[in-house]
Amino acid sequence: MKKLLLAVLFAVFAMPAFAGIDEGIDKGMTHVFIMGGVAFPATQFEVGNTNYDFAGKGFTYGAQMMYYLAPVFGMGVEFNGTSYGEQTTRGISFKANKYSYMLAGKVNFMAEQKTRVYIPFGAGMATFKSEVDGDSETASKPAVYAGVGVESDLNDIFLIGFEVRYNYFWIDKERMGVDNGALSDLGALLKIGIKF
Repeated sequence: MKKLLLAVLFAVFAMPAFAGIDEGIDKGMTHVFIMGGVAFPATQFEVGNTNYDFAGKGFTYGAQMMYYLAPVFGMGVEFNGTSYGEQTTRGISFKANKYSYMLAGKVNFMAEQKTRVYIPFGAGMATFKSEVDGDSETASKPAVYAGVGVESDLNDIFLIGFEVRYNYFWIDKERMGVDNGALSDLGALLKIGIKF
């Protein structure tokens, strides 16, 4: 824990020593973000002619590291998770969790400006755990996302942003006992980060 705290303090207080950090995005720059927000299920379990909410709205969170190959385009890695709330449909209780490991990308508009609009996207694997009336099933399948966001430089080190994304992830319909092979949610995330 002490090493982590020292690493964070070093990152926060040593960043001004790096030359060339100013407003906007430069080629070779790296952004590291932590994210948190809310996710709303956008699809349902389909069983025969009946649809069931797979969960209620929940808390979504994550971390991302993005390296800029050019001011307008970055690639990186991301971990995100979602703890969906409990939802009761037709007397049946549904809860779920999802953990995703993604290759992430970002296309920036107005990359040289202090405040920028961007399109985030990603692809990877998601582990989805569904709990129906206390019985649970877990499976890992591919997942993708795309969205729109805005971020702004607070100073030479810190950034803040807001992002809305549509997450689409495949599920094991045989194990889950449903007819559809994929689910989705809509997430709204507040992002806080550093750049170097």
